[in-house]
Amino acid sequence: MSAPLLEVADLRVTFTAGALEVKAVDGISYHIGRGETLAVLGESGSGKSVQASAVMGILDTPPARIESGRVLFDGRDLLTMDLDARRDIAGRRIAMIFQDTLAHLNPVYRVGWQIAEGLRAHGVDGERARAEAKRLLGRVRIPQAARRLDDYPHQFSGGQRQRVMIAMAIAMKPDLLIADEPTTALDVTVQAQILSLLRELKDETGMGLMLITHDLGVVAETADRLVVMNKGRIVETGTVHEIFERPVDPYTRRLIAAIPGRTPLHDPATPVAAEPLLVVQGLVKHYPVTKGLLRRHTGEVVKAVEGVDLTLAKGETLGIVGESGSGKSTLARTLLLLEPPTSGAVRFAGQDIFALSGDALFAYRRKLQVVFQDPWASLNPSMTVFDLVAEPWAIHK
Repeated sequence: MSAPLLEVADLRVTFTAGALEVKAVDGISYHIGRGETLAVLGESGSGKSVQASAVMGILDTPPARIESGRVLFDGRDLLTMDLDARRDIAGRRIAMIFQDTLAHLNPVYRVGWQIAEGLRAHGVDGERARAEAKRLLGRVRIPQAARRLDDYPHQFSGGQRQRVMIAMAIAMKPDLLIADEPTTALDVTVQAQILSLLRELKDETGMGLMLITHDLGVVAETADRLVVMNKGRIVETGTVHEIFERPVDPYTRRLIAAIPGRTPLHDPATPVAAEPLLVVQGLVKHYPVTKGLLRRHTGEVVKAVEGVDLTLAKGETLGIVGESGSGKSTLARTLLLLEPPTSGAVRFAGQDIFALSGDALFAYRRKLQVVFQDPWASLNPSMTVFDLVAEPWAIHK
């Protein structure tokens, strides 16, 4: 057998917070061969992303501290390599798709510029870098790629931002691609396309792929081998077939047993017949297309929501399903009055919400709450967890 592309041996990472020390990664060892896909599976907080950050050399130190271990890439230890050598490898030979897209896309630069930045940093001239950025946007299935090169990250849906991040990571055709939850924000149709694209790139270039995920369906479709992490340790390793068919560790057995579809569909309760709690009629939300430095309107519009009708009864759960960019989140933001509607009517408990103002609007906001898709963009980093949780009580007395 040829030498592994990446070999991690006895890696230990500790985080310090005052007198508290947390062993986030506790003596893990694994390897990835050229052309191989290794899935790293585990629940949130198991150490999957921390070990990947150690491989990439992007751990914040402090509070993180690498206690011991070796990370050999093509036979060279990344942990003892000088900064210039690491910088030459980063992006060109090892790249990473990050999970929290808004934290890793710069909000003040257009996405085309950000995709081209890595190419320019490794010697590609500006014009060719922009042309390649356009090609990559198209390859990750962003509609109207040429026009959207000059849009900012906030103008994309969560799933589309995930695809922009993937375009940035694959720009230099790296030898090793670390994909941290690359399909988290994607609907199933786009997820299938992105997984197919990653397999295609792997076949084209012979790159190794580390797939960090908690999605067992993605693992089954994509991975050659699998390591299972729990509380900073690897508790099981083997081929996907071995672990799915004959899991040994109790934690792995619980994960396999929790795969969606292994239990029957629940029987939905029938809501008590009453006046609907929420009634949406002909809701429309259009965004004007702008161009140039002064962002002048071109006369075109993006039809984010187009004539939506729905009702929701008390005690009922309504699922809204669709591809990234289909208007799901825009619909929710309009119901929350975070976006003004273009037209249409919404009644909540008999009230026309678009006519509310003052105390009535304040009372309405208390009755509707939202769990946002991206916690990094929604939680204020300057506030403690206590202040974040307590803030609604302070506002609404």
